[in-house]
Amino acid sequence: MSSSAFLKLHPAIQEQLYSMNWGELRPIQVEAINKIFLSEDHLVIAAQTASGKTEAAFLPLLSQLLSNPVSGLGAVYIGPLKALINDQFSRLEILCQKSDIAVHRWHGDVSAAQKRKLVEDPSGVLLITPESMESLLINKTAKLAAMFGETRFVVVDELHSFIGNSRGQQLLSQWARLRWALKCAPRWVGLSATLGDLQLAGKWMRPNEPVSLIEDLQEGRNVALSLQGYLHPPTEISRNPSKIISPATNATDEKMALDLFNQFKNEKALIFGNSKQKLEYYADQVRRIAQAQNHPNPFFVHHGSLARSEREDVEAALHKDRPTAVFCSSTLEMGIDVGQLSLVGQLDAPHSVNSLVQRLGRSGRKSGDTAKLRVLIDEATATVQNSLDRRLYPRLLQAYAMIELTLDKWCEPPNAEQLDFSTLIQQILSLIAQTGGLPAISVYHVLVTHGVFSKVNSSEFAFLLKALGEKHLIEQMPEGDLILGIDGEKLVRSFEFYATFASGDEYRVVHQGRHIGSVSAQPGTGGDGYLILAGRRWKILEVREKEGIIMVLPAQSGKLPNFQGTMWFDLAPEVVLKAQELLFGDHQPAYFNQTARHMLSSLRQVAQDFGIQQNPFVLEGKKTYWFPWAGSRCQRTLMGMCKYWGGLDVTEESFCLIFDGASPVQIKDQLKSLAKQSPNPVELASLFPMKGLLKYDEFLPEDLLNRQFAANHLNMLQAIEVIKHL
Repeated sequence: MSSSAFLKLHPAIQEQLYSMNWGELRPIQVEAINKIFLSEDHLVIAAQTASGKTEAAFLPLLSQLLSNPVSGLGAVYIGPLKALINDQFSRLEILCQKSDIAVHRWHGDVSAAQKRKLVEDPSGVLLITPESMESLLINKTAKLAAMFGETRFVVVDELHSFIGNSRGQQLLSQWARLRWALKCAPRWVGLSATLGDLQLAGKWMRPNEPVSLIEDLQEGRNVALSLQGYLHPPTEISRNPSKIISPATNATDEKMALDLFNQFKNEKALIFGNSKQKLEYYADQVRRIAQAQNHPNPFFVHHGSLARSEREDVEAALHKDRPTAVFCSSTLEMGIDVGQLSLVGQLDAPHSVNSLVQRLGRSGRKSGDTAKLRVLIDEATATVQNSLDRRLYPRLLQAYAMIELTLDKWCEPPNAEQLDFSTLIQQILSLIAQTGGLPAISVYHVLVTHGVFSKVNSSEFAFLLKALGEKHLIEQMPEGDLILGIDGEKLVRSFEFYATFASGDEYRVVHQGRHIGSVSAQPGTGGDGYLILAGRRWKILEVREKEGIIMVLPAQSGKLPNFQGTMWFDLAPEVVLKAQELLFGDHQPAYFNQTARHMLSSLRQVAQDFGIQQNPFVLEGKKTYWFPWAGSRCQRTLMGMCKYWGGLDVTEESFCLIFDGASPVQIKDQLKSLAKQSPNPVELASLFPMKGLLKYDEFLPEDLLNRQFAANHLNMLQAIEVIKHL
């Protein structure tokens, strides 16, 4: 071990490391120990998966708590997932075996007795989600001082998953409220494997305060890649995962399912997908193949719509010494310990480079091991009947771009400048519930002046309060205090209030008293009366609509259910430019299989035939295709300018805009005119029909909704630059 750093640790922690047979501290652990002991800075620690980030934070943190005990909770760990909290709870319990530091967890699966014990006698370390923290602020107000009054550290795990979204705003706002109420000012430590810009991440976490950055500069693991292309013949319908309504299959699906079975049946692996339906579909297909071949079925399913018991059974299977391949969503993307994996799969292009980095990092975690990734992309065979954008195989281009950017060690920088009136509404109501009522100016100072909603000005805040009053969410007492209105009381007392994201109405699927999972809409219950869930087929016996329960029995037939929809994911400009690089270049990726190479040759020929590289405007029949090669926010802005401001008939695809009934000359003339007299972003946002994307947007006045949409989803400056360079 690095003796100087090791000697800084408390003797009880030293003794525990000896008992765990630690031979040495890793470089990031040495650096974190020195930073925490020798400075007062906050920290951001960025290192690849399984690099010891948790210990880097907690070894010095626990040592300081042992040397200088505090009353109440000394440290609070914030995790994005209950499963991750459970995993880290076990790790921290081991670290604390030789000391008297208690480790607690708080989420929906922890018993009321355990929570009550913590509230009455708070000490040590608490592991919690933002949603459970919201509940504590509202329901345990009288106990907050005893619990958090002397908290010295806040550790935020998977920091990237909080930056630029409503959960992150909620998390920061909660601690701003605690700082106001209790005058506590803990040091923050952020942990992540994927941060595109550490300085931006640090600025987001603790703006205007010193933040030290620790980055693991060790060479990355060896990576073995394959991208497998699959082409549906023109007579087949390309399977859109959002439209799957039955397990009926075709030849291409069968080929993909058979390849998945053969390539993963003897592996310890995760197979990620962007659609729960697609995960269920292929889990069902490989199960049928295993049955037909009289082979034990090593395949499981894991996603957020499955019951906790189902997910825990899968997690336990991954730790057993036998082949286990899990079709999973982002629920297994982050740092939950799933044992040593030999392989990672990805169905379709991932949503972001950040996500792919996390997923790839799940394999090859031992020193010297190779991280292995197989990406499977299916497309409809390009014919002259297809639109031009489909002939360029956009899924293949996107997958390539994200793989190459991952290899380049680039990932999306954090969006630290979002405007979030939706979460501000939640925090206003929560703060009023926490305090029982307080003046509007105090609410403004806590949440805006000294809080995290600094982009909201005083007039916007007053406008928002007026709107909340009109909707009976808040009321103003004669003496001036704001209190919850009738509808505000109902909202805050609802269990769903604590989360900043909508959960939606769901039916619980139950077999013999065991909760299997949930579906967001009632599946067909007529003549078919079947569904597929948790990779198994079920017959629907009864639908209890008032209780929201579907009773089932195992069956031979099945039908894929509906799940909640997901938000769109924007492509960064760097992803689009990397896809363009493949399209117009001559690089032949060695990891493409024969079909993928054929697809690449085909799409390049299409690009050459239409001269897309020389002219981004392509006229084919009555349609004009424009390839601006910009990120999603810029392209969305250009689409809005042309459609809603310029009156053109235009739709948006991954890498292009498609105009119906307008020639390239007409489009360019319109764009030049728009550049001279362009709307401001808020004016343009007002013309978009779909703007209420966040949970509490329904309570926003139209003007504030437009401002939020413009700030978060449009990029007028880049759009004007694109037009000027035509």
